[in-house]
Amino acid sequence: MNDSLGIKGKIVSGLIWIQFARIYEQGIRFFSGIYLARTIAPEFFGQQAYAIGIFAIMSLIVMFGQDLFIIRQNLSQKDTEIKVFLGSQISIRIGLTLLLFTILLLLWTANIIPINQDMKIFVFVLLIGQAPNYIITIYSHYMEKLLHFKKLALINVISASIAVFTGVYLAFQGQTIWALLSIVILKNICYSLLTLILSPILVKPLINIKSIKEFFNFGKILFISDSAGRIYSKIDQLSIGSIISNQALGFYQRALILLHLIDSLIGATITQVTVAAIGKIKQSNDATDKTLQQSIELLTRVSIALILWIGITASEVIPILYGENWLPSVVLIQLLMPYALCFSLNNLLRRTEVVSGAPKSVMIIRIIQLMLLGILIYPMITIWNANGVAIAVDISMIVSTILLFRIIKMHITLNLKKIFFIPIVIVCLSSISTLLIKFQLANLVGTFELFFIESTVYWLITITMFYILEKSLFFQIKDVLLSRVLKMLNYN
Repeated sequence: MNDSLGIKGKIVSGLIWIQFARIYEQGIRFFSGIYLARTIAPEFFGQQAYAIGIFAIMSLIVMFGQDLFIIRQNLSQKDTEIKVFLGSQISIRIGLTLLLFTILLLLWTANIIPINQDMKIFVFVLLIGQAPNYIITIYSHYMEKLLHFKKLALINVISASIAVFTGVYLAFQGQTIWALLSIVILKNICYSLLTLILSPILVKPLINIKSIKEFFNFGKILFISDSAGRIYSKIDQLSIGSIISNQALGFYQRALILLHLIDSLIGATITQVTVAAIGKIKQSNDATDKTLQQSIELLTRVSIALILWIGITASEVIPILYGENWLPSVVLIQLLMPYALCFSLNNLLRRTEVVSGAPKSVMIIRIIQLMLLGILIYPMITIWNANGVAIAVDISMIVSTILLFRIIKMHITLNLKKIFFIPIVIVCLSSISTLLIKFQLANLVGTFELFFIESTVYWLITITMFYILEKSLFFQIKDVLLSRVLKMLNYN
């Protein structure tokens, strides 16, 4: 009983610390992004997205699902066993990183991949910045397993601050693509250094045949799954960049950045803490069911309300924040809303299934998701350009999420009616009311005034309805957060 209470306290504490870090990081990214978007042309954002997309596809070989493998393991408290396990994981990651370097050098030297010289330089610089992080991030996965979320939050805050402020300074000095790439590169370098400093344990790389064999038996499934997922997450952007233009890719990326902001602030935090907790309590079916049910309920209510608000106000938000030259992003934001609504939920279900269920089923679903997108994307991009890509992404994400629900319900009990019915009713009512008012006032008031009015109406209706229909959830969240904050104050 005491262990259960201790884990519950760590879950709540983890939510607070990780949420603080994500709010801070996304806050400085958001406001710096406004400055960068007003300073740097859309085509340079497209170049950045294209370079990162190529790098992500090429670095598939390093992604063997070690984060979930570490969380999934039931390790004893013996230092020897922990050192052997982590040392083996680091050795694997070093070998895979060196293999990636070798493959890239061969591909570039032989000119097998037809991209220009500048893009090759961008990709190599990204790899140099990421390579240490590939290896050292093993320690951060172990810290996540131990529920050391306070340390992870501190690492994120400091590394994001250094990276973003440097990128903004370079943009102020007149840099374009290098200002954007420096944010990614410096974030990885700082994250690696801080992880080494704050890790509770440091080990030497070593080779343990038993541990390595056990990992690859598990990792080969996650490798295929992660490869399919990584290709899926970049194929839309690479298709737009190569078939249409970097400028169109810049608009598409801006839409994704705004919609992914919700996942970065809310979804990723809930997923990270929930999956780590389920890794601890997966032997208890009741605790697993309750934890996942509550996490999904919270996630759906927050994400549905916020994403629909972004979609409704997009035509006002984009010119206010980024300027008139970014207006083509508005339609893409609205078209990508179904994808965004499923994105966080899909991540939570997928990672939970890997930790507590059957990773092979996740692999199959991700392959289906990728194949469906591959079948749809090229006919759709030919007919409707970037808008067609957005529709194809929506369809594939919805199908994948439905399949994940069907798989996970085989071993975890979920009340889908309780999860979806009330939030859907509430946001439909608030969205329809807000849109009716928006259409009436569109030509009568300015852009900022219209944004303020429709946001006020939307949130008044949404919050009031949630309070009326789910008052118990409001008080439950308030009591949990208040008790945790008081404990932290007393401790300090």
